[in-house]
Amino acid sequence: MAEEAAFQLQTGGMVLTGKDGPRVSPWFAIHRDACRELRALSQRLQLGPRGRTPKAPKVLAGRVSYYEEMRSQQQGDFDG
Repeated sequence: MAEEAAFQLQTGGMVLTGKDGPRVSPWFAIHRDACRELRALSQRLQLGPRGRTPKAPKVLAGRVSYYEEMRSQQQGDFDG
């Protein structure tokens, strides 16, 4: 649809002359709406550059503090 509208805009022009004077070609609105829909679909399918970037690495668990280690040893659920 967008390609057809682009072709029609190339052949007929963006501005048409009519009885009431110059006006915007109806193909311009069709092209604009089709391109907007394509952009929305590409974002949803993650086809853009953001979708191709590698994901952030998994965050490693933080180190257990000395006091948490003591508490775990007292409760008997730490193997350290």
